[in-house]
Amino acid sequence: MSAPIKDPPMAVGFDPMSDHVQEAISDTCDLIEQIMNDFKQDTGCDDTFVADLLEHCTSDWRCSNV
Repeated sequence: MSAPIKDPPMAVGFDPMSDHVQEAISDTCDLIEQIMNDFKQDTGCDDTFVADLLEHCTSDWRCSNV
């Protein structure tokens, strides 16, 4: 993970192109990839199963939080 970026806090406003948000997106994607690779290794499932699982989880999260 990278060092914190000196952007205003989220309460001030959300800018999806800010360095802070872009870094958070990158870190989150890296973490998800690591978790999914570990999941594939532990379970022996394939990339298609992982993609379907991520779609399902994302859809569930959206329904619950947006």
